[in-house]
Amino acid sequence: MAAIMFTDIVGYTVMMQKDEAQAVRIRERHREVFQRQHLEFKGEIIQYFGDGTLSLFNSSVQAVRCAIAIQQEMREAPKVPLRIGIHSGDIIRTEEEVIGDGVNLASRIENLAIAGSILISPQIYYQIKNQGIEVISLGSFQMKNVTNPIEVFAISDVGLKVPSIRDNQSHIPKIIEATYPQAAGDEKSIAILPFVNMSNDGEQEYFCDGITEEIIHSLSHLKGLKVIARTSVFAFKGRNEDIRHIGKELQVSTILEGSVRKSETRLRITAQLIKALDGSHIWSEKYDRELSDIFEIQDEISLSIVNMLKIELLGEERRRVLDNQTKNIEAYNLYLKGQYEWYKRTKAGMTKSIDLYADALKLDHDYILAHVGIANAYIALCDWGEMKPRDGLPKARKILNEALDKNNQLGEIHAALTYLNICEWNVKGVLECYQKGIEANPKLPVLHHFISVADNVLGNFDEAIRSNQIARKLDPLSLIFNFAYGHTLI
Repeated sequence: MAAIMFTDIVGYTVMMQKDEAQAVRIRERHREVFQRQHLEFKGEIIQYFGDGTLSLFNSSVQAVRCAIAIQQEMREAPKVPLRIGIHSGDIIRTEEEVIGDGVNLASRIENLAIAGSILISPQIYYQIKNQGIEVISLGSFQMKNVTNPIEVFAISDVGLKVPSIRDNQSHIPKIIEATYPQAAGDEKSIAILPFVNMSNDGEQEYFCDGITEEIIHSLSHLKGLKVIARTSVFAFKGRNEDIRHIGKELQVSTILEGSVRKSETRLRITAQLIKALDGSHIWSEKYDRELSDIFEIQDEISLSIVNMLKIELLGEERRRVLDNQTKNIEAYNLYLKGQYEWYKRTKAGMTKSIDLYADALKLDHDYILAHVGIANAYIALCDWGEMKPRDGLPKARKILNEALDKNNQLGEIHAALTYLNICEWNVKGVLECYQKGIEANPKLPVLHHFISVADNVLGNFDEAIRSNQIARKLDPLSLIFNFAYGHTLI
């Protein structure tokens, strides 16, 4: 296995005909930069052929970084119009040559490039996608002597050229139309992977996690879309897993991944919608905006997914998808920090989350999800024995009643009330709140979990198993849901 790089100088033959001396200088400069950068990034030059090259790397990341460094130097006078293609695959190496399908494919990818660009295969993309290197998809291409269409990506770091998929260039084969395979049954399905923090500040993790959760929350209101819950997608945070494996593990047909770079009041967010079946891209977008535009960005991403998956979005459903709960960016920021602490699932984290949610409410008292956050924290502390029920549960009920007065159509409120009634051993209240929650949002996995817990306690084991199966379909990797299933079986 090796990372294989092909390069050649665009228009070199014409250059030689016009000015042979200048063409020779260009080629010499190309080779001097090429050799120096390969020494820097531990690449091995296998062959020069005319104005082209073939080289190998043990590391895909090093190969791409080397290519970026080469192209950045080639922009300086005398400019060298170089194109580069990189692929990772099997090779056969003898004393005389390097051959194999991997070499052939790298050559085909290089042939799609334009001067100043670097194109890579899906295999390279999966190995560099969390390395801070900007990448966009150009779509899938049918290549000569290659059986299946191959998706091609362009490195889009500052200064690099990106070929347009609309360019009518004779050497570019026809782009294969995207298709949308579905999971079992006719239901469309998606997993929103945790957005990667590309900021220099590790403290911004809460912000990236929050964007992920907000998009999950928005899309969960779509009747025609199965959306995997937070717990399961966050199981893949920081893991460089193949998209196809994630899709199989979560039983979804599409996956959204992205990254966030936050600097003071500026944001750069990238998002890419991917087919889980083969890892090819359906849609990608980059947003360079002010921090205050975060709500609009989240709406745009959600609507793009709806459009790409061809889901009809009308009336009340559209309103719920685009309901951001608050327009106060400071309150939103505090809420995200509260969520980050809540999901630590510790006494200290829960206690801190209450303070952060409360601070958010001081800035926007109508922020319903902040009300729900405080209530859930109090209920959980009582449930886990970290607080006396008589101290915490009345506080939870008071703030949930306030939330109900403001909005009785939010599934999260009724889910929290279902949890509260379980802790108060109020069977009638559990059933009533569960039913209202299902009417508001039947895609909330925690609602199905709570009614499963209640049925388990009441001895309704068949009903408990059925509800648990729904919860685990929406959140298959949840330790809590899987533990509850085992407990019910026992």
